[in-house]
Amino acid sequence: MKNNSMRTYTKLDWLVMFAIFMFPVTFLTVRHGVHVSLFALLLITFYQFWRVGLKKIQLLYPQDLLTLFIFSGLFISILISQTFRGAIHFAALDGPSRVLFAGIIFIFLKELNIPYIKILRIAIPAGLILIFSIIVVKPLDPYWSGRFSMYFVDPNTLGSQVFILTLLSIVMIGWNQNQSSSLLGVQVLGCLMGFYVAFGSGSRGAWLATPFIFALFIFLKAGDIAHATNLQRKKLWYQLCTITLLIFSLFFVRVFFLKSFSAN
Repeated sequence: MKNNSMRTYTKLDWLVMFAIFMFPVTFLTVRHGVHVSLFALLLITFYQFWRVGLKKIQLLYPQDLLTLFIFSGLFISILISQTFRGAIHFAALDGPSRVLFAGIIFIFLKELNIPYIKILRIAIPAGLILIFSIIVVKPLDPYWSGRFSMYFVDPNTLGSQVFILTLLSIVMIGWNQNQSSSLLGVQVLGCLMGFYVAFGSGSRGAWLATPFIFALFIFLKAGDIAHATNLQRKKLWYQLCTITLLIFSLFFVRVFFLKSFSAN
């Protein structure tokens, strides 16, 4: 992606960036919040295709067609299955159609020179902080015996999704980049609050994937380490080891906590 530091964004770009930002912010805080962002991006995509003209849209062959096929695979398979059974239930196509829409939006988004990762670096921690704030302010649902939950999200789903968002937030921290201390503070605060919510939810599922997720994280970071200077390499190794030890410590503390909780 090209350098965006000196670029002047259009109104369309700002609308797209706002919709992208709202995805993680509303994901677990507002019922159907992500659907609003999804369909807003879909409308923007159709408008852009109509304004530019389908003939002027630059598609990469066969990469883009393969991408669309992958995104539409679930929709096509369910449609074929229902066709052979002679009964079409549109409710069953609801979820797969959104995946298909996401593929169409992806084709549009990749043409824009927008720093999506930089947006998500702020949006994901902001979403985690908002989730934590809502849980702290509102009383716990007695139905879940003191486990953290949202009014439309059960503890297991909440804990798993929050944990995944927390890991993404950690991975997106620019450890080897010159970023503002304010942004770093928001990211670290979001991670801490995310872990707190994940602990309080009592969810087990996502935590079991911790070793595998961080094995992938180390694998991806190995490329940065290989191309870094000697000074940067030492710094990256130190940061990588610190993060890994911290997360694995939290993992084992979590396992011990669950055993103690089950014993009681």
